Amino acid sequence: SSVQQRRTFARVFQIEYSTPVIDDRELIVGKPCHRQLSKTEEQELLLLKEEYEASGFQVGGQGSHMAVDYELLLKSGVSGVREHVVQLLRHCGSEADSAEFYENCIKELDAVIAYSQRYSRYASELAENCSDSQRCRELEQIAENCAKVPAEPAGCFREALQSIHFLTMCLDGLYQIGRPDRYLIELYRQDISSGPLSEEEAQELIDCLCLLFNEYVPKGLAVGFMVGGKDSSGIDVSNELTRMFLHSIGHTRMIYPGIGLCWTDSTPDDVMEKSCELLAEGHSHPALFNDRIITEGMMHYGLPASEACEYVHSTCVEITPIACSAVWVASPYINLPAILLEVLNGAGASGREPNTYEELKRLYRACLSAKIAEEAQIQNTIQRDRSLHGGDPLVSCFVSDCLDRGLDVDRG
Repeated sequence: SSVQQRRTFARVFQIEYSTPVIDDRELIVGKPCHRQLSKTEEQELLLLKEEYEASGFQVGGQGSHMAVDYELLLKSGVSGVREHVVQLLRHCGSEADSAEFYENCIKELDAVIAYSQRYSRYASELAENCSDSQRCRELEQIAENCAKVPAEPAGCFREALQSIHFLTMCLDGLYQIGRPDRYLIELYRQDISSGPLSEEEAQELIDCLCLLFNEYVPKGLAVGFMVGGKDSSGIDVSNELTRMFLHSIGHTRMIYPGIGLCWTDSTPDDVMEKSCELLAEGHSHPALFNDRIITEGMMHYGLPASEACEYVHSTCVEITPIACSAVWVASPYINLPAILLEVLNGAGASGREPNTYEELKRLYRACLSAKIAEEAQIQNTIQRDRSLHGGDPLVSCFVSDCLDRGLDVDRG
């Protein structure tokens, strides 16, 4: 089998057969299992690692650092995306690479569905053995949610939160969840107006979602989402959910998610005041971003207005367009002070110490330019290898154009 087929087998195994974990009082579920392995499992894991390292082509570079198409997920569900892939596979003809890509997409989409079904069964088992009537009802609701989403389109706010979290966890990386105050607002208003959900319940669900980021994101990294900002028609989109996501910062008091507020000249006063209050209390977020400047910058580099306003701080503050980027925003890292020290010590390309400040600047720029050229060549090599031996079919299912073009996100 091909390298990508082996890689897909490993991802399917990782997703589908992970042990479900549901802790007390959780309302949104899905996180890694950190239980102690048995002796048999340890031996099996060692064997799998040996087999994978012997047969798989190890590729460098980054993954994630972006937001996928969550609107597609909520509208079509994983099953709807799968059906689209099946149709594309039927009509791809003699394109062997595309056929393999589509087959791998189907396998990974099936793994996500199977994993959510395992969560549903596990929640039902917990409910059957639960003596607390309220918790029993919550577990039954979780079982019902996981039986439906992310496989099917989300029909309510609770299902939508469960769906976006579950897919994000399965993507396995630093994936932002985009602009949730935009794509969740209709379901939120629908549930509030029809009665099955109160504002207090919705806030608790948001808080539960935000807490889960801290269960699977390693320490010292960054991941989150953005709220606020203007749409393509120039209207500030701040709404009820913008405020509720900001309130979650004070409720959870955790480092993740890093929430960004996209500030505009039309941002409501109470939204800005709440953001300032949170920062004054010592919270590390919301981080404040100038929506106009960023949108203009995105359009300067070729994005249409409809996409330029749909950006996200991909981890810390790097800006990437939602659902249409595979930009390696931190590849490479270049140590600027190290270059300065080299120049000051005469270890730069010129081999001499600078005598004047102007000479220092000239030598520094020359050394920096040479370093950038060197690193760019290294990244080009990594990206070439990645295009041949990398691949992430599950991510590709939720990035614009990948499916219709029959190309994995790593292949452009």
